[in-house]
Amino acid sequence: MKRSPKSYKKKQANKLWSKKEKHYLIYAGTICFIIILLGYYSSINRSIKYENAYKAYENKEVPDSVVCMISNLVKPIATNPIMVQDDVYWGCCDRCLNRLGQNIGNVRFASDPHTGKKLKKSDAIIHINPTNKRTVLYFESNESYNNFLKQQKNS
Repeated sequence: MKRSPKSYKKKQANKLWSKKEKHYLIYAGTICFIIILLGYYSSINRSIKYENAYKAYENKEVPDSVVCMISNLVKPIATNPIMVQDDVYWGCCDRCLNRLGQNIGNVRFASDPHTGKKLKKSDAIIHINPTNKRTVLYFESNESYNNFLKQQKNS
């Protein structure tokens, strides 16, 4: 029995992909899925690292080497130093180091949240912000920090 040309064309029209093409689609889909999973895993892993960095310094003085003095964030790894007029400032990337070096936006300075006194970030005592655990605050002294905490509890 021979197939008629019409039935053969119908069968070909119903076949969207060949077996080889289906295998390639499955492989491509699997690879895309793995890439998406890896991206998701790395973002979760990064969040966990940052969370642990914040928790490690809760109620303790934060070393300036793990703080980006532009974003005022604690980093899970050491940041990069830049020497400016005999003071050492810390930034997480070249852009931050450039801003610190040129003091764009007066970023080398902060105000003590308790006394309101303007101070160099390089000379300040650094602590985690009690109201926003992701950021840090700069204090003139540990006494100023303790008074700030008392003030926060009374508010």
